[in-house]
Amino acid sequence: MSYKSFALVGVSGLLGKHILNALITENVPVVILTRKTSDPSSNIPASSIIKIAKVDYEDSGEVSAVLKENKVDFTISAVNTAAGGKSQYVLADSAKAAGVKLFVPSEFGNATAGASVTLRKEKDDFAKFLKKIGIPSARIYTGAFFVFIPALVSYHDCQKFNIVGKGRKKASFSALEDIGGQYIFETGKGVEDDHSCPLQ
Repeated sequence: MSYKSFALVGVSGLLGKHILNALITENVPVVILTRKTSDPSSNIPASSIIKIAKVDYEDSGEVSAVLKENKVDFTISAVNTAAGGKSQYVLADSAKAAGVKLFVPSEFGNATAGASVTLRKEKDDFAKFLKKIGIPSARIYTGAFFVFIPALVSYHDCQKFNIVGKGRKKASFSALEDIGGQYIFETGKGVEDDHSCPLQ
């Protein structure tokens, strides 16, 4: 693996725990950044390679100091972008100041490059910010999550799949359990700056 020390933000979220499990499997040091008000211990398995650092996500100096202290060269953001997307800007500035070699923003989902609406545009704007400040980054596109399919087709309402139209529209889905491992595999090979990677 090209990277030796990882920081993970958002371990308590839908995808964070699966990324953490993949990192543990790779047996690489992981610093988990959490808010000072959070208690992620119930989501984190006991492991000698894991360190938990409670920080103020809005304090760039504090976050940067933790990244430097642990010689982090790969930072992964798995934050819920709808709720905490703005904090990624501080995380990116912190990673840049700490000399992080690769920052992976919380993209997970359909491709956002060139998006012009709502949350997808916010993700694209953040990717442009990463490029502007000059920190190497990789955007990971997973497609939709399998776990969301029942809600997408209203299965819970009638125990049937409701397909709009002729059912010929292409779609891509990934299992949460698979994303973590494939994600680490792809980025662990080493990626170029401003890289986009579809896991589909």
